[in-house]
Amino acid sequence: MSRNAKMSMLLVAMIVANLSLWVSNSLARRNSAFDELAQITDVRYELVNGYVIEPDQTEMVKAAINGMVSSLNDPYSVYLDPDDLKQFDKQVMGTFSGIGAEVMIDPD
Repeated sequence: MSRNAKMSMLLVAMIVANLSLWVSNSLARRNSAFDELAQITDVRYELVNGYVIEPDQTEMVKAAINGMVSSLNDPYSVYLDPDDLKQFDKQVMGTFSGIGAEVMIDPD
């Protein structure tokens, strides 16, 4: 393993350890929604600025949102990003015509 790879791994390990300590200490103090959002922002900042390869920030946001929704353990709660919402609206808001009647043959 190269020296740069070892240094990168050490940096990531230090960041994770620091974040773990910070999170465990600050969880006891944080009660408001703004404090919780600040925690998410701080972790995102550390990952974007300290990770070996710059992460895809859009994917990070999507994963965070999906994680929050999935933590509800509710199969009926989902998050639709803007592209998914457009597709959903096309399917639901389509044009329908007719009076809504059905014709069936009654054998009697």
